[in-house]
Amino acid sequence: MRCNSIKCNKKFCEGGDNLKHLNRIKGQLEKLEEYIKNGEECKDIAMLMKSVSASFESLKNKTMKNFVLNELGENITKKQIENIETIFETYKK
Repeated sequence: MRCNSIKCNKKFCEGGDNLKHLNRIKGQLEKLEEYIKNGEECKDIAMLMKSVSASFESLKNKTMKNFVLNELGENITKKQIENIETIFETYKK
């Protein structure tokens, strides 16, 4: 769960993974811009837009979950972590 950055003091951190995810979103946005500029079919633009939206939502949820876990502090139990994981998994559906 830790990103292993020497600057990071958070127990629950996915900094490196989040940056990779953000870079994928950037790539999707660049492709979306290309589609729009090139006059691609609305269906293709809409499908890519949905993909960008889902990817951003996934990153948002992962970041929010880690924020909650970090706010609970160092003494969080394994059961509490499991409960939070379940809440966020249920929320995604």
